Amino acid sequence: MKKTRRPRRRLWPDFLILLTLAAAGAGIALRAQHQVPYDWDWKSLVPYLVRTEPALAPGLLLQGVAQTLRLSCWGGLIAIVLGAVGGLCRVSHWPYLRALSACLIHGIRNIPPLVLVFLGYFFLADQIPLLSHLHSAARTATGTIRGLLEFAFGPVSQMHALWSAACILGLMEGAYVAEIVRTGIESIPRGQWDAGSALGLSQGQILRHVVLPQALRVMVPPLAGQGISTVKDSAIMAVISIQELTFQGMQLMATTYRTFEVWTAVAVIYFLLTTVLSSLAQMVEGRLARGHASMQNRLTAAEHSR
Repeated sequence: MKKTRRPRRRLWPDFLILLTLAAAGAGIALRAQHQVPYDWDWKSLVPYLVRTEPALAPGLLLQGVAQTLRLSCWGGLIAIVLGAVGGLCRVSHWPYLRALSACLIHGIRNIPPLVLVFLGYFFLADQIPLLSHLHSAARTATGTIRGLLEFAFGPVSQMHALWSAACILGLMEGAYVAEIVRTGIESIPRGQWDAGSALGLSQGQILRHVVLPQALRVMVPPLAGQGISTVKDSAIMAVISIQELTFQGMQLMATTYRTFEVWTAVAVIYFLLTTVLSSLAQMVEGRLARGHASMQNRLTAAEHSR
């Protein structure tokens, strides 16, 4: 079979747009420099990125990046678990379960995130005894176990605060993940459920083997977007003194008075983090799309061979 060539995409409009945006940015920067003279000093940030004395070690900003990644990873995992449970409850056959999950999800989504952070930190975190027990266990740990705990959760002195913040972040993001899961499941035609029932499968088996594999392809793009939002939303935890990137930026600004350099560097670091995540999400989407296209081709070939 002769392969059809895909039309070559013209790249010059993209370059023209990028050139226009770059020229506009440069014009705004020059105008700002002319109106507000400012002595830029980027070298002053280097010791806060990488320390060389007494030994080579990450500076405050890179320590903040590590804490942001830890907070986002654990918050994202909690959000996935809570969101999956909440999404399945939203499509449950039991009306009370649907009503309860809907109330919780709408309640969380309609309260400002800053208010949720304060409520969670001052009231909810102390009501989870597991966090206190884990913190006590981490304090008494030694050797390799202590090293692994500090790698996964940061310094022992900050672990309890990090766990509390991760729970709050997971709760906030989990409400949105639950709606993504619900939408993905409801996007599958009702005929798939009927076909599974005709084959004698239970509701749980239909969900696991028929509906969720198809719904996952629909869920991946919004879940990837929610993962990126989790990284950006982690910045709000600076208000409860979680030493993530934004908090370290605030500390650094108060120390050096280099406002523009500090916040420009923080913005660039967040941009790089989210760009890497976007690239990973596009790779996963592409792999899923290729797998789906391959399955469709095999099904088509099987039908033609009959």
